Amino acid sequence: MSSSRISVEQIKDELQLVRFSDRFRINDFVSGIEEYDLFIKKYAKEYDDKAISATHLLVSKKNADIISYMTLSSASIGVTPEERKNSDIEEIFFNSFPAIKVGKLAVDSNYRTKYKGIGSLMITLARGFAVDSVRFGIACRFIVVDADVENDPEVVEFYRKNGFLANERYSGKSQKTVSMRLDVFLQ
Repeated sequence: MSSSRISVEQIKDELQLVRFSDRFRINDFVSGIEEYDLFIKKYAKEYDDKAISATHLLVSKKNADIISYMTLSSASIGVTPEERKNSDIEEIFFNSFPAIKVGKLAVDSNYRTKYKGIGSLMITLARGFAVDSVRFGIACRFIVVDADVENDPEVVEFYRKNGFLANERYSGKSQKTVSMRLDVFLQ
């Protein structure tokens, strides 16, 4: 699994995406970022139970290790007229557009080498959730994230490589995060 882009086809026999469950060894997950490790161990279940966010685990079919996790929630994003140029929403005059927010995305440090590119796969899976929501009659145009530059200064580049753009409307509002968006229907 050393390619820079892992596809669902490549991992389908080894890994599976499941909703959060404490039947997995949650306390064994170590991303190397204390805030993210604390979230999955202490808050993910409560937030799931209260419908604040939905945590999805990418787990090994072989040993049930958690390889990666992400939290998703409903959101909306303001997109300026300038940001809408050259897209099929240029003439839509809404102030905000429906989105799915990636609240947390982390990869277990023990699996970063074996599954290089797994973070990008998680973004692909989030995009699948967005597309599926449209199929089920719930509009979703963007995936949004507040890229956590406080804990990982390289994370903005990771999201850029995955097609995300910085949100002009929200730029400069925080020193800890960079607001970014991915148009689900543009490649």
